[in-house]
Amino acid sequence: LLEINMNNLMADFIAFAGHKNLYGPFGTSGFFVRKGTKINPFIAGGTGSDSLNLNMPKTIPAMLEPASPNIVAVAGMEAALDETIGQISDFETKEKELTEYLSKRTTKK
Repeated sequence: LLEINMNNLMADFIAFAGHKNLYGPFGTSGFFVRKGTKINPFIAGGTGSDSLNLNMPKTIPAMLEPASPNIVAVAGMEAALDETIGQISDFETKEKELTEYLSKRTTKK
């Protein structure tokens, strides 16, 4: 788990898997888009909010949601974020400890 600043990274997009260090449900993820960045939908068809329309909406986030959202997984991801967001420094400390341990155990004497 890393604290990320999109401006420092100069990133237009950042994607993450929710089930990794955030401990969210399998199948969850996140996708951040820098404000002002132009994107196009890659799947066309009805949405969860407008299933009878063959054209995708032109606004975010609806233009990126080609199906009904998995509300249970979204709630699980929210709970995982609530649980982990205040523990970033704890995760960083633990990962440094594990990295040092691995380095010591794998270094030939």
